[in-house]
Amino acid sequence: MSEACESNLIVIACTGVEDELQEDVASCITDFRNAGIKFWVLTGDLGHTAKEIGYNCGVLSRDMKVNDIYNVESTDGETLANLI
Repeated sequence: MSEACESNLIVIACTGVEDELQEDVASCITDFRNAGIKFWVLTGDLGHTAKEIGYNCGVLSRDMKVNDIYNVESTDGETLANLI
């Protein structure tokens, strides 16, 4: 499935948070934004839960436009492109 969504990417750094929100994650994300670092969050949580986590850690703000993709079951590139 990733081949249909991503190509020619260079991963510079990667980190993970499991089960509970770590201290200072919101200020770290603010620092990333201020430095021009782009990032995204991938979660298996329910949509509502994922959004609340995003708001709590500063990835999302209430005035931000948020695009939701739920129950992606296709690996077909054209179908995935239409969902995105």
